[in-house]
Amino acid sequence: MPPNAVDDPIDQIFQPNEGLFRRLKVEAIIGDQLDPNKIEIPAYSVLRQTRLPLDYVERLAPDVGIAKTEPRQLPEPVTSPDGGVWTLLPIHCPENGELAHSELRLHKDGIYKSNQKPGNEQKKRWRNLIAAAFVIIRLPRSIE
Repeated sequence: MPPNAVDDPIDQIFQPNEGLFRRLKVEAIIGDQLDPNKIEIPAYSVLRQTRLPLDYVERLAPDVGIAKTEPRQLPEPVTSPDGGVWTLLPIHCPENGELAHSELRLHKDGIYKSNQKPGNEQKKRWRNLIAAAFVIIRLPRSIE
């Protein structure tokens, strides 16, 4: 377990300033931000900082970039034309031995379903909102 991780393997409490990282390849970046078209809806994988080694970013391969956001930077809930309220929430869900794995999940009216997606216009809006919430802190070497 990383030296800065807590003992409980599943922890759904995210601090407002906890780092949430996304590994990036060149094709996931447009200019100085994430390419909204590469953002998966309704769940977008991230890695939570409290479950990563302290030197995680430095140990990434040179061709891997990294973007960062925090729960306090995530978009506010959005009401869709049908009156449903969509909310983006970080969820800790370790998988494949990666304790830090989490997802930013879109919930409609407080419920998450993996096959539930907003309409095309709302999906485009959410992708743009999510892209805007991230800051690229390291570019892949091939585009530096």
